[in-house]
Amino acid sequence: MKEVLENIGFYVGTIVGAGMFALPYAVIKAGPFWSLLFFFLTFGLLTLFHLIYGRIAYAIKGKHRLPGHVREVFGKNAALVATFAVVIGLYGALLVYGILSGIFLHHLTSALTPSYWTIIFFICLAPMLLFRLERIGIINFVLSIPIVLFVILLFVKALPIINVSYLMTPPALPNYFLPYGVFLFAFAGLSAIPEMVEVMRKHNRQVFTRIVIGGSLAVAVIYALFVIAIAGVAGSATAPDALSTLPRYFSTPLVVFGELVALLAVLTSYLAIGIDLRGMFHYDYNFSPFLSWLFVISIPLFLFVIGFGNFISIVEFLGAVTVALNGMFVLWLAVRKNIISSVWALPLGVALLLGIGLFIVS
Repeated sequence: MKEVLENIGFYVGTIVGAGMFALPYAVIKAGPFWSLLFFFLTFGLLTLFHLIYGRIAYAIKGKHRLPGHVREVFGKNAALVATFAVVIGLYGALLVYGILSGIFLHHLTSALTPSYWTIIFFICLAPMLLFRLERIGIINFVLSIPIVLFVILLFVKALPIINVSYLMTPPALPNYFLPYGVFLFAFAGLSAIPEMVEVMRKHNRQVFTRIVIGGSLAVAVIYALFVIAIAGVAGSATAPDALSTLPRYFSTPLVVFGELVALLAVLTSYLAIGIDLRGMFHYDYNFSPFLSWLFVISIPLFLFVIGFGNFISIVEFLGAVTVALNGMFVLWLAVRKNIISSVWALPLGVALLLGIGLFIVS
């Protein structure tokens, strides 16, 4: 039972992070039709990919991440391409968490600018990436609880002042494709799967399946309530990071609680992604534990210092491109391991490629 609760917390805590705070802005910019379409499409796709990748991780022996699984099945050349996609995605996610942390910390105290707070966040979180999975799983489980409580409280407080027309009226110049990349990033939890399988191998595989499906549904409900509460109250005034909107419409205690909970969400996802990246360097490429840790903590800080700081743009790119590429590798592995047939994998792969193409030209 302990392992089950730990994995639920680890899974939900990995997913519910930076992407959640981009959702209200994306919904307002795209309008109701495209937002609902991409919400259900990406929810279904990512849940399916998580389940499929779980079966792949069960089928391939040894401690691996996605590049390691690709190398075991397809060889070193394919693994290099997978590594490139995965590393960009994970580093981008860590960068986004740092950017958001700076914004949230600045909201709580104006003593420093968001940029300085981001740098402090990266430095202070570095030692925590030395924890083992068991500790991180417990931390994720515990810290996911206030996130859920905040979203529910925010929704209840917002109900009397929600303007339904804000949610139902499309903007004059809609950004149709924006929700696709944002939602893909927000629902992505592929990095948690190998760690979950490692812990759950002694259990029936159906337990893992129930964790993924139940956890994904919980995440979808959390996101829906959050979007309705923010976008339904603020409309076109919704800020890109969502929480900058709160002081105009809600009491100070709720705003402060929200900022603190947001930091917890960023922290849990940062730790989960950081541990996955550290594990990939160590297990799949035989880097020393120290060198693996050093690569994880230094690159996001370097990217931020040289000017990569646009929250929405980074989130959209990570979802539309890197999450989609990872999904294609999962499909490729699943076909080779006879987990799904090429008849099902081909249209899914084409759809992901089409999404990447639309992102590039949009």
